[in-house]
Amino acid sequence: MKVIDVTGKVCNGMWTFGDLFPKLHIEEHSGICPGFGEYFYTEFCGMHAQTGTYIETPAHWFGFENSYLVKDIPLEKLYEHDCVVLKPEVEVADPTKKSPITMEALEKAAEGVTIKPDDVIVVATGWERYWMDDEHFFEKSPYFTDDAMHWIIAKKPFMLATDTPAWDNYEDPAGYMGDFYDGNILMLVPLANMDQVTQKRVKITVMPLKADDGAAAPVRAVIIED
Repeated sequence: MKVIDVTGKVCNGMWTFGDLFPKLHIEEHSGICPGFGEYFYTEFCGMHAQTGTYIETPAHWFGFENSYLVKDIPLEKLYEHDCVVLKPEVEVADPTKKSPITMEALEKAAEGVTIKPDDVIVVATGWERYWMDDEHFFEKSPYFTDDAMHWIIAKKPFMLATDTPAWDNYEDPAGYMGDFYDGNILMLVPLANMDQVTQKRVKITVMPLKADDGAAAPVRAVIIED
């Protein structure tokens, strides 16, 4: 059995959502406690639910009162869930250019494996290499074409995971995110270390932060190969 940590690191200088969310800044501090002496701690300034690798429910789209939250996901559904890994051919050599993930590329990547309803589908493009490029990681993320996303939705996955932080082309949006959330599909983004995954049929475990409320939460995610 091979366990692969596919969680992106949380650190200063990592990618952010630009002006959409607070910017992460990590600071080391120390203090003095009577009877204990000097102690040390870390402050995560600007951390939010979509920091690093995170899971997201349809409540992000429909609103907290109109869908379920992360705390409502049954834990057993997040432990060693059946998972298919697809690595479509996507041009990611230049981080300043947006590239499409096409249906044809997904179909080719899926050759030799059967995607079953309720599987987790992971799509890895190699974009994770730009995790520390805050200028381009979100803004120039590879995006799914309309037919590619609807190809995925038609598979009825439990969750869609990618190594990219944005799915639609927000410079010319296809507008399919409503259809995605209507499919009651969870989102897991962005993953890292997908170059270490060599099998198409694997297991995935996703452990969200145990927060009382929220449509999203940071996670630790691992892929297990037999």
